[in-house]
Amino acid sequence: MSVECKICGGPAPAVRTNTIRFKFDARLLSCQRCGFACFEPANWLAEAYVPPITAPDVGYVSRNVYAAQMIAQFVEQHGFSTGPFVDYGGGYGMLVRLMRDRGYKFHLHEPMTQNLFAPNLEANTAVFGTYELATAIEVFEHLPDPVGDLAQMLTFSNRILFTTELYPGSGAPAADWHYLGPEHGQHVSFYTEHALQMLAERFELSYRRIASSWHLLAPRDENDRFKPCPKPAWHQKWHRKIIKDKGRRQRESLTQADHEVIRAHLNEIGSPNPQPDFHLDRPAR
Repeated sequence: MSVECKICGGPAPAVRTNTIRFKFDARLLSCQRCGFACFEPANWLAEAYVPPITAPDVGYVSRNVYAAQMIAQFVEQHGFSTGPFVDYGGGYGMLVRLMRDRGYKFHLHEPMTQNLFAPNLEANTAVFGTYELATAIEVFEHLPDPVGDLAQMLTFSNRILFTTELYPGSGAPAADWHYLGPEHGQHVSFYTEHALQMLAERFELSYRRIASSWHLLAPRDENDRFKPCPKPAWHQKWHRKIIKDKGRRQRESLTQADHEVIRAHLNEIGSPNPQPDFHLDRPAR
């Protein structure tokens, strides 16, 4: 039995059944038009996020450090201003903290997980307007409704820099492809370049592959602005170069400034806990 693809509406028959979390049976649907694949029905998600970081995900810290280097490189390479920027689906807030440590005014949007590393930095379009850039690191494969979820992302910014692995080869993802993650069950959506292009077209955006697993959605009239990033082996060397280059704008770390703002706020209210509406970047009243 074939159902409609969630992205392009093409025929998406079930190609096989996978066992998820060692007990749930799910069909893997694969679109014959754009190649988008997904698990259905994904009725295990509430269980899959307890805890939010899965046992096999031992690369959580190194992935965030690497992402911070890539994002800093991308922002400098393409001449973004001071922001603010937003990390969508940013988990515990580690990436937001790393970016602010590098001098980038990042905020966090994460409704599902406890914010441990970026308190008082929640994204707020009512206060800050739309964001110059949104990042979504290892988020797209978690989305059970890519179109609906992307629509929500676009309320924050119409430029989205994101990561997700594209599945190799033609046809459906291979049963042994590690990114399916049947052991933990958090990955439910899988993309080809064509699928991401079709997703972009639904919102009248352009799609560009920036690096191996890095992608960008942006307004069509900005299509020529964004170029591929240097190869991964260049990241640290390239970043050191722009920091040392006096001809470029240098960003001062926000770590100490954030610390001082929080301390001043606590002393002002006479409490060890910030007020609920306190925000590090909120304009002075």
